[in-house]
Amino acid sequence: MLESTLEIFRTALRADPSVTPSERARMIAVVRNSKEEQRPSIPQIIRRHEAARRLSGSVRFVDRLAATRTA
Repeated sequence: MLESTLEIFRTALRADPSVTPSERARMIAVVRNSKEEQRPSIPQIIRRHEAARRLSGSVRFVDRLAATRTA
């Protein structure tokens, strides 16, 4: 969530007379703390050479792992 979106949310809460300052602070804290958790997990794709380096192996080893995974 962009900071500008959070500011719009704050402004809307300030404009609502039925929301107390403590409730407003609690709601903003909930939104701020949950913004990272709501992002969908996107798998990262790395190149074969990078995979080989991370696994301390060769590119051929990575290719064999991939072949057994898809088979």
